[in-house]
Amino acid sequence: MSPTVLVLTDKNAEHALAQLADRIVSKLDPKPKAPVHPDGFDWLPLKRVQQLTGWSKPTLSRKRSSGELPYSLIGQSVFVHVDDLRALMERHRTAPKGTP
Repeated sequence: MSPTVLVLTDKNAEHALAQLADRIVSKLDPKPKAPVHPDGFDWLPLKRVQQLTGWSKPTLSRKRSSGELPYSLIGQSVFVHVDDLRALMERHRTAPKGTP
């Protein structure tokens, strides 16, 4: 890849800096998080959480009621943010046998 030369003027400086920042961030984060939901939406409907985890409705209800799994309620639809689901999974992660 050849180096890019930017000529900054007052009109394009902000745009050029934003592009440069995006390029730097993309280089620093080589493994961006893949969206769990097919359309890239970070709020998962409860049915999708069940599919991903294999947990029953009562199990998810207990985890929500206890505060272990934060959620958003819109009308009668329950949504869980991907980051909250990941955090719950990480909190329950165990080390493989034989590791200190």
